[in-house]
Amino acid sequence: MKTRFILLLITLCTSLVFVSAKLYEQAEKNYVAFDQNLYAGRYEITNLEYNLFLADLKATNQNELYSKCIYDSTQWNQIFPKSDKGPYQTYYHNHQVYNHYPVVNITLEAAQSYCNWLTDKYHQNPERKCQKVIFRLPTEKEWIALAKPLPDHNLPWEGNSPFKKRKKQKYYLANIKSMDKTGENYCMDGAIFTLIVGHYKPNDLGFYDVIGNVAEMTADGKIKGGSWNNTLEECTTDKTQSLTLPSPYVGFRVVMEVIE
Repeated sequence: MKTRFILLLITLCTSLVFVSAKLYEQAEKNYVAFDQNLYAGRYEITNLEYNLFLADLKATNQNELYSKCIYDSTQWNQIFPKSDKGPYQTYYHNHQVYNHYPVVNITLEAAQSYCNWLTDKYHQNPERKCQKVIFRLPTEKEWIALAKPLPDHNLPWEGNSPFKKRKKQKYYLANIKSMDKTGENYCMDGAIFTLIVGHYKPNDLGFYDVIGNVAEMTADGKIKGGSWNNTLEECTTDKTQSLTLPSPYVGFRVVMEVIE
């Protein structure tokens, strides 16, 4: 596993020359306005994006910060027996199959450090659209604003059902804990645990996975949106999850605040 991660770092480090340009393109494409000077990522931050951050810390010898920000794969033991070293513990954070899955098992401080790094990288790009921005975690109030475009409604979509019907077939709107007549069923929505970001339809503002998949950190320390391990009722935008970080149930989304 150590050798595999070192190879991943080498691969990522060779791409760091292009990081600023790629982040600029990403900001242009994947950030959506939801308030006067506030934009948020369409998607939760992925393993690939977070690994670029870690690789840059390694490449610039920021070893102390790296040690604070590296994900804790042992947190998967909350779900799997310690004796079962399955694909999630071994591969989730460093195999290309999981590149576009949401990063989990990190602390609030690590997520904030990623945002600071992203801010620095953006400002290094001479072709950036905005002169000055701050990338950060959303406040709880901001998170609610981007998650529920419908007033007086605590879900990202109309109605109170986790699925819609099309041609007599139902399709799910989020990666959540589903229930059927026989009891608990995690995979009725197409996923057992986490899933690639953007798999389900976005809300009316264009944001994906605002409920389900992984719960999301906020700047206030509140955890919102619920995960694949929560029911629809537990995921509504007025609810907060009580979880200890790092956690395999929690990731984060980034807000871009335009200063000038």
